[in-house]
Amino acid sequence: REKGGGENIKKKMAMRLPDMKSVQKGTSKDDAADKWSKLVTALDTIFSQSASTLSFQFLYQVCFGMVQHGHRDFASQRLAEWTDQRCHTQLRRIAASTAEGATSLQHLTAFDREYQLHRLTTKCTLDVLSPLDRALVELKRQSIGMSATNIFASRVVDPMADKLRAALVEALHLERVEGQPAPALLLSSLTAALSDCDRSRIGGVSLYAKVIEEPVVAAVRAHYARASDECFETQTTPAFV
Repeated sequence: REKGGGENIKKKMAMRLPDMKSVQKGTSKDDAADKWSKLVTALDTIFSQSASTLSFQFLYQVCFGMVQHGHRDFASQRLAEWTDQRCHTQLRRIAASTAEGATSLQHLTAFDREYQLHRLTTKCTLDVLSPLDRALVELKRQSIGMSATNIFASRVVDPMADKLRAALVEALHLERVEGQPAPALLLSSLTAALSDCDRSRIGGVSLYAKVIEEPVVAAVRAHYARASDECFETQTTPAFV
C-alpha cells in the first residue's frame, strides 16, 4: 500500500458521513409541518372511527422521523392543540344530544359515549405516536395518554360537573324513592372516568369527590334520615328497637 493510504480512506469515509447537526435539527420547519399534516390527518380519521383504513406502520415511521429530526416539541404542541379541539367537539356533541329537559339517563349516556370515544382515540393515538410518547417520558414530561385525559378533564368533565352531579343525584333518588333500578354500568363508567381524570391532574379539586362522593354521601344521609323519621312516626318503640 502507498504511504498515507489510510488517511485517504478516512477522508473518503468522512465525506460519506451525514451532517449530524442537520440530522438533529431536521431539514426545515416546512418538513416538520408536512410530516405533521400526515399525522393529523390520521388522527382525524381515528377520531371519526375509521382507523381501519390507516397504515399504522407508515404513520409510526413518520412520527419516528419527526422525533429523530428534532421536531419533538413541535409535534407535542400540535398534538395538544388538536386534542383540545377534539375535546371541544365532544363537549358540543354532548350538549346537542342533551337539550333542556333531558333525563339523568340521557346525560349519563351522552357522557359515557364520548368518554369511551376519548379512550379509544387516545389508545390509537398512542399506537401512532409511540416514538413521541417515549421521548416525552424520557424527559420526565407527561405522557400522551395522561396529557389527553387531563385536557378531556378540563374541556369536557369540568364544564359538565354540575350536570353529572345532578344526573347522579336524580338516579339515586329514582332508585331509593321510586324503586327504579339505577344505571349501574353508566355509573361504573362515570366512576372510572372521574378516577382517570383525577390521576392525570396535579393538584386541584378532585372530580371524583365533587361529582360522586359528596352527593352520594349527602343522598345516603338524607335517605336514612327520612327512613328514621318514618319509623318513629309509624312504628312503636319495640318494633323500632
